Amino acid sequence: MTEVEIGILDELNDLLDQEKAAILRGDIEAVGRILETKQTLLELLKDMNEPDEGGLDDLRHKLLRNQNLLEHSQRGIQAVFQRISTLRNVQSTLETYDRQGKRRAFRLATGDKVEKRA
Repeated sequence: MTEVEIGILDELNDLLDQEKAAILRGDIEAVGRILETKQTLLELLKDMNEPDEGGLDDLRHKLLRNQNLLEHSQRGIQAVFQRISTLRNVQSTLETYDRQGKRRAFRLATGDKVEKRA
């Protein structure tokens, strides 16, 4: 392996650590900026003649780790949006059940208030 190829592996390794830190911080903008550089380095890696298998295993592990973190972050964000939506509906809708057990929803006009009890 040439010094240039070693430099690419080292740079990608460092970049993946930076990406992990950005994901854990919730810095989506930094993740976006890192993506372009990561894609470029991965393209360069693809063109290597004889990449170091040990170095590739480390990179593969970090790539999978970061992908897993991103997927979990996305699920968390979706859960937050769903919860916010549910809370908004609770404030603007009254749901009850009729005698047959069917759910009925009543939209409340702006300013109307209903005390909800379990």
